[in-house]
Amino acid sequence: MSWIFNPKLWLALASTAVVVYLLSFEMERTSPGRISEVHFQIEALRGGEECKACHGSFLSDMKDACLQCHEDIGQQLAQEIGLHGRMAATNPGNCAACHLEHLGGEKELVNSASFEAAGVKDWQNYDHRHCTYSLIESHLELACKDCHPSAESPLLREGEKRFLGLQQACRHCHEDPHQGELGENCESCHGQQAPFPQAPEFQHHPEFPLEGAHGNLACQECHPAESDYAVERVFGIDVSQRGRACQDCHPNPHASSFLQAVQVLLPGKDQACLSCHPFSDSSFPQAADHFEVELHRCSGFPLEPPHHRQNCSDCHPAELTSFQDRFPGRSLADCQVCHGDPHEEDFAGGTFSTMACTDCHAETHFSPHRFDVEMHQLCDFALRGSHTQLSCDDCHPPSASPRLPRQFSGLSQRCQDCHDDPHQGEFRWRSTAAPAFQGECSECHVETEFAWPQPATFKHGLWTGFLLDGKHGAVDCVDCHQATAERKTTGRRFQRIGDRVEENPQACASCHSDVHRDFFQKRLAAQGKPEAGCETCHHTFAFRGPSADGHEREFDHGRWTGFPLTGAHRQSECESCHGKSKDENRNLGWIRDRRFGSFERCGTCHPDPHGSGFRPAAGPPKEDCKLCHSTTSFRTVELKPSEHGRLTGFALQGFHRNAACGACHPPLTEADRFGRWSDRAKGRACEACHADPHAGQFRHMQKTDCSRCHAEDRPFTRPSFDHQKDSRFPLDATHRELDCSACHKPTSLRNGQRVVRYKPIGTRCQDCHGFGAGGGSGPRASDGEQ
Repeated sequence: MSWIFNPKLWLALASTAVVVYLLSFEMERTSPGRISEVHFQIEALRGGEECKACHGSFLSDMKDACLQCHEDIGQQLAQEIGLHGRMAATNPGNCAACHLEHLGGEKELVNSASFEAAGVKDWQNYDHRHCTYSLIESHLELACKDCHPSAESPLLREGEKRFLGLQQACRHCHEDPHQGELGENCESCHGQQAPFPQAPEFQHHPEFPLEGAHGNLACQECHPAESDYAVERVFGIDVSQRGRACQDCHPNPHASSFLQAVQVLLPGKDQACLSCHPFSDSSFPQAADHFEVELHRCSGFPLEPPHHRQNCSDCHPAELTSFQDRFPGRSLADCQVCHGDPHEEDFAGGTFSTMACTDCHAETHFSPHRFDVEMHQLCDFALRGSHTQLSCDDCHPPSASPRLPRQFSGLSQRCQDCHDDPHQGEFRWRSTAAPAFQGECSECHVETEFAWPQPATFKHGLWTGFLLDGKHGAVDCVDCHQATAERKTTGRRFQRIGDRVEENPQACASCHSDVHRDFFQKRLAAQGKPEAGCETCHHTFAFRGPSADGHEREFDHGRWTGFPLTGAHRQSECESCHGKSKDENRNLGWIRDRRFGSFERCGTCHPDPHGSGFRPAAGPPKEDCKLCHSTTSFRTVELKPSEHGRLTGFALQGFHRNAACGACHPPLTEADRFGRWSDRAKGRACEACHADPHAGQFRHMQKTDCSRCHAEDRPFTRPSFDHQKDSRFPLDATHRELDCSACHKPTSLRNGQRVVRYKPIGTRCQDCHGFGAGGGSGPRASDGEQ
């Protein structure tokens, strides 16, 4: 324990304690100035007690303290890389030499002075070779902030770096579209000068040189992403083992028959396409420059005379950019595609639509053709008889214009369209009944001779519209068609009926006289029915009497004469009106010869039983009898009440409207001399039918006007007399309360008749009331009997 009493030991301990105290005091004394803003924002670096975070402690110095936070700089120093690792000559361990602190918050730690102290005079044009970082090509054109976003930032946030943290590898700045499958040496394919998709440094495998049209393609056009041929999937694979054929990438525009023929002609060639389409061609249609004549046979069109002399462009012009347009794959039979159709589709349909041009024309020349009579038999118009001796030009003449083709199809097959019509159109209107393949002439004539047709084969009714029946069937042809000694220019040997008859030969009157003196024709023409003829009433078997089947023709009297037979007229015999005819060709006489006036009026045939009493008021003559009578019975009267006034001058109103006809026109026991069964009315005045209840009191000028007080639509006992206007005694208030009978009392006449007295009556008071008091009411008795 001798060391306890050793003074040297105690002196050493005391000295150490003093040094420690002084050092602690020095470290805890006040800062010489505010630290930079970038450090001040870090809470651990603020305050006097935190100085050791930057200045170190007993066991570390300031450099070690800096590297505690800036570890990546420590790595650069240790590995001698980067800006700090290349500063061996400038004492890189002295951080304060470049980054001054305690100068205030506005002073930047990294500035131009910092770079200059590190040996970099112009930091904005920093040569990255100084830090072993190579910048070439496009990277030289970038600004610092393009790669270092915080390069020009005045204040870095905690953990944010200004220049550090980047690496030379491409993937650290650029997205790797290959996702690392092709390694990290991007520059080996893409370089740093051209746009990334071009990959100018990439050398394609010599088995598939990128020449011609392939030289300008982007990689993705042949190696689309996610496909079996994507760049990532074929990288590093031997192309000779996994090569592609042309059809793997390109659609094949050729027909399968052509490809099969080429494989037969070129056996052993896997890539038959290259025979015509080498890699060096810039476009697919350039194949014509390498196409061999022998291969043309594979297309189905061998180049034989006369096509062997043609240039490719004659048939496949370069201006046609579409492959299908330029190389449509024509057949030997498709002559019209190149040469045009001189017939302009005349043979596009029908029998010859499936035949080729060479069936009629030789391959080396267009004319003369091989279309003979035998081939013509295949047409719809077979050549027979005289037609077989004709030249083609006789029926198919050259067109008037060289631009227009001859016409072969669509020509008429009817005789009259090529030959003059000897009948001058007489049968044309019946052409719809003819067979479509030759026309109506063949019904009577043959192709070898236009001779007189046999009556047994000629259907007169069908072709002329005039049926030979009845007596017409027994008449010889020459009776109507006079024969000629020689043929006329048209070849006809008989006379046309039109040469004899100017009118319609179908009408009976054209050959027979009209016994009706044109009466019916004029009437029908006026009615707009001129087509009706004699056959309506007559037949060809006999002009009179029944037809061959025993039936009489029914005569429509109303249609033909304008006078329909109805009622009693229908039961009358024809002779009762027409009488017998004096003409031997007629049975009945003319109505006009027996009657005068319009036969539409009853009065023309019947006497007027009314003695012309209704005629002035009846209006037009044709309306007279029909207004009241019908043709069924003269006794049946159907006069409407509304017509009574117009015809008689006496309108049926009020009670008269409901009265029976017999009330005014009493029936007769027998017809009078006019044929009437009802008596005439007694007159139009009231007193003609009705007795006067007033015994002539209101008679004036030998006439009594009942309508002044009585109306037809009111009962007779309810007069419409106005005492104030129609009498000499207007009623005052007192008299208006009285009943009529108070003043007008019944009185007896000399003949014993009792009537109510209306006049004469006095108008003075004393005439009714007298002069004494309490006079009576009404006329006095002294005024009584007359």
